[in-house]
Amino acid sequence: VTLSQNSYTVTLSQNNDKFGKRFLTFIQNHIYLFIIDVRCAKREGTSSMAIVYRKATLEDVDALHDLIRGYAEQGIMLPRSHEALRRHIHQFYVAVDDGRLIGCGSLFRLGSDLAEIRSLGMAEGYKGMGVGTRLVELLIEEARSLGIPKVMALTYAVDFFRKNGFEVVDMSIFPEKVWTDCIHCPKRDRCDEIAMLRVLDVEAKAEIPSEPPAVLRTATG
Repeated sequence: VTLSQNSYTVTLSQNNDKFGKRFLTFIQNHIYLFIIDVRCAKREGTSSMAIVYRKATLEDVDALHDLIRGYAEQGIMLPRSHEALRRHIHQFYVAVDDGRLIGCGSLFRLGSDLAEIRSLGMAEGYKGMGVGTRLVELLIEEARSLGIPKVMALTYAVDFFRKNGFEVVDMSIFPEKVWTDCIHCPKRDRCDEIAMLRVLDVEAKAEIPSEPPAVLRTATG
């Protein structure tokens, strides 16, 4: 692997077999994310290398609630109560900069072959720095690990999701989403969000319960 200021080169000594291609894809994806971090640091004059991406914990609930509430007040995102966040905390990834939660996103399973990216947002001052892209990649990898071949999103940020491998689709192809959430949404009769879909190269696995682990249920009291 050779890195330069604005690009990288990957050379494999193996033959052009399936393992070699998978390894190459893995290396390219992770180097791409590394380059995003480096470029972000240069743009803002700050060290985005200090940003930590991890699974959310119960200690993040208050900060998550505040970040999501800011979007909800603008009509961009559905609000999430403290209780709902505690119940579904295992679905969230967060971005933390110097102890401050500055980004979040969650993956909600709608069925055996479909999941939705929800509550994707960044704090002011961090938009356009690659934080959202990094969170989406982590959520996509989560879907892969669960054997979920399709990931959807309802969004106003069409260009952003296109750049991350999603395509615009008709909302009617997602009956799971309609019956799970949309019937309870105040905007259900005048929804102006765009449905987008990314199909992954994995086979669907049997659905597992979406409830949090017992240890988290106990911790919430």
